[in-house]
Amino acid sequence: MTFFTNPVIYGQSVQGQHNETLVQVSGVVMAAKTNRPLQFAVIISKKQPNNNILTNDKGFFSMVTVPGDTLLCLAYGYLTNPQPIPNYEFEHGYSLNIITMLEDTNFVRQTAKMPYPEPSDFNRAFLALETPEDDFDRALRNLDPELLAYLATILPYDGGENYNLFVKREMERQYTRGQYPSYKIFDVFAWAKFVKALKHGDIKISMPKPPNKKN
Repeated sequence: MTFFTNPVIYGQSVQGQHNETLVQVSGVVMAAKTNRPLQFAVIISKKQPNNNILTNDKGFFSMVTVPGDTLLCLAYGYLTNPQPIPNYEFEHGYSLNIITMLEDTNFVRQTAKMPYPEPSDFNRAFLALETPEDDFDRALRNLDPELLAYLATILPYDGGENYNLFVKREMERQYTRGQYPSYKIFDVFAWAKFVKALKHGDIKISMPKPPNKKN
């Protein structure tokens, strides 16, 4: 990064309030290797920490400070190089020398990370690896016939089942409309069929049990 002051940087003394001498400093911040302007670089006054400014898209900045101050130019990826300003009153302007800002780059040696010290340790760990459950395994578990039969006995009707039951009852009411409704409990043939099945042992009532958890 290059900090230009001459000829584009100039100093100009200004008599501020409370008899404090001020100086205006302007400049352009550029990269050392590519000579391209650096935008959004931060220029900070060391004596006045709240007095800071950013460079524009051309790398240009202009700020007011006091003689004897030190300007710090900060940019991501570059080392900070302080630039002191002489402590005297400027009568005809002041030009700073060109400052080269080096890139902040550190190189480290290549490191190979080996989780297992020996190949045999890797083979042992790989064979003992427990693979996580996938979507196919979860689908097979959820479609277990024993589980579905048990859930059918404890879960209430959903919206679709309630709708189908209501429609069937309405159809029966329309079928017997204008006459006495028919009930299966008074059907003689149905009772005869039930007694016959009961004698032959065809009717078995059993409640499904919760399925055993499989490891």
